[in-house]
Amino acid sequence: MATARQPVLANGEVLAWARERWGLDRAQAAKALGLADERLAEYETGIHAIEPELLEKMTKAYQLSATNLILRNPPHERGVDTDFRTVGGQSPRRTTELIQAITTTVVDQELATALAVDLGLEVTPRIPQVTAEQDAESVGTTIRRLLEVSDSLQKEWGNSAEAFRQWRWRVEALGILVFLRKLTPPEEERLNCRGFSNFASGLLPAIAVNANESKEAQCFTLMHEFVHLLRRESGICDEHENSDARQVERFCNRVAAAALMPRSLVMERIQSKGLPTGTDWSEENVNILGPVHIDGSRS
Repeated sequence: MATARQPVLANGEVLAWARERWGLDRAQAAKALGLADERLAEYETGIHAIEPELLEKMTKAYQLSATNLILRNPPHERGVDTDFRTVGGQSPRRTTELIQAITTTVVDQELATALAVDLGLEVTPRIPQVTAEQDAESVGTTIRRLLEVSDSLQKEWGNSAEAFRQWRWRVEALGILVFLRKLTPPEEERLNCRGFSNFASGLLPAIAVNANESKEAQCFTLMHEFVHLLRRESGICDEHENSDARQVERFCNRVAAAALMPRSLVMERIQSKGLPTGTDWSEENVNILGPVHIDGSRS
């Protein structure tokens, strides 16, 4: 004869931790659980008995096992220090999708690192270290040599999808994890987050690129975040115009451009259009030049 499942005691602090780790506010979580906001607030204070049906709903909403939800205290989790690119210099906004992507990326970093250690592989990235005081174009040249990308090879990549595949494969060959992840809500027209990087002691470094972006944008984000890893540091971007962090962002952008679109290919493009090689360009000349593609192709 089957017996009814009994309620289980849960610490409200653990339930609040489970909700907040995914960036859910109480209203969002209450709606997913079919509860009133006030009722969920009650569960998140003190010790309460949770009915099995509600516990099951929580495991789905918070993507955690029931064992996690009935811990005595919230677990200590590894801190995530990330940098991520936004569109048009917007202030960073941590959406639920972004928090999920960051959390998943850290878990994947830990699993991949453990596997690498088990296989006797090196977990220290095989990359040089750079600073924002270095010449951006020189660093871009160094990156091309490191990734073994020549002008002639880049011209062989037929389209932007192949270009991203090539750049990604070459970055991964250096011991860096690269993920394509959905970082923004589906309904968000203007993408808030283009990508992020995570460099943490003891873990294989990782880059996450927004899967909702164009391949051209993905290539640039990949290289921008790669430069952050070369700097051996990360942190939420400070979008203030005069801040040191903003200067670092500009440096990463310049290096990414130099690596993806070297002066030699840009000059070749200019000469093929019969345009002047000086620095004083009219808007008409810029339109004639057209886009300079990261795969080395022309339009």
